[in-house]
Amino acid sequence: MSGNLIVETGKVQFSNSDEQTTALSSLHKNTPKVTLTCEDGNFNPFIVSVTAGSLTIGLSSKFNGNVFYHAISKL
Repeated sequence: MSGNLIVETGKVQFSNSDEQTTALSSLHKNTPKVTLTCEDGNFNPFIVSVTAGSLTIGLSSKFNGNVFYHAISKL
């Protein structure tokens, strides 16, 4: 089954901001499903937008640190 999926993990660094955009490095052919985890449990990360090539993450307030993501799509 995993041969039919593209799985990408990464992190986005925030520096006193509440929104960041990053390019997805895998060649997703479809818009991936994304999960987010913030290294500090006092912030709520959410997806502002996602395409096959980029991801924009928002936070509940300005933050210094990392948000980790998993992006999974079908081939």
